[in-house]
Amino acid sequence: MTDQEQLASIKQELIRELPQGPQRGGPRLSNTLLLLSAVVVPLAVWWYAGGARVENRPLWYVIGTTVGWVVVAGWAAWGSLSPGPTMLGRGRRFMQGIVVLAPAALFVWMIAWDFVDPDLMVAWPDREGWKCFKWTLLMSAWPIIALMLMRRGGDPIHPGARGAAIGASVGCCSGVFVDLWCPIADPSHLVLGHILPLFILSAVGLWLGRRLLSAGRRYLDQRAAKARGAHDGK
Repeated sequence: MTDQEQLASIKQELIRELPQGPQRGGPRLSNTLLLLSAVVVPLAVWWYAGGARVENRPLWYVIGTTVGWVVVAGWAAWGSLSPGPTMLGRGRRFMQGIVVLAPAALFVWMIAWDFVDPDLMVAWPDREGWKCFKWTLLMSAWPIIALMLMRRGGDPIHPGARGAAIGASVGCCSGVFVDLWCPIADPSHLVLGHILPLFILSAVGLWLGRRLLSAGRRYLDQRAAKARGAHDGK
């Protein structure tokens, strides 16, 4: 067994000493209120923006694109928020896959529906996508913070990667409603208004994750180093 494998094994044993759960020892009422606000706040923002707007797009197009957003958002939320198959949670590569694959899959899905009716790909003058960009970020701002607070200290191994994945999943969930609101479907608009915000939210999640999800990592590193030192000294 190499030193790296030994250190990983020691960390896996030590992590069992930490209480399990998104927010260790946190009151359930606090988590419930945070989760509720993470749903209500973006919905209120979406309703203020005008809610669903189907005009200028065929109903079949709206249904088709929305289904894609729902499926990808569900997968991203499941992957970033579920505990994973092991006590250490899902790996860094899986989280990175969410950050990269979710926006890519959504863009391909949207473009595929555009090809069904090429007229939808015509650009709208003065509608580059900044409004959709703004609404996606506004709807996602509080949910990211709320979920990070709920899961504070919940990933001492890959806090940054999980934070980035949470940011991407929140952006996808907001994107479902922005897609219902937005009547424009040309590719340049999709890139700026719908896909780019997902990467920005992933970067925000990366930053927040390293600060809010990593509680306990220093403790694990110190204990693992001491345990390895004691083992080497034998």
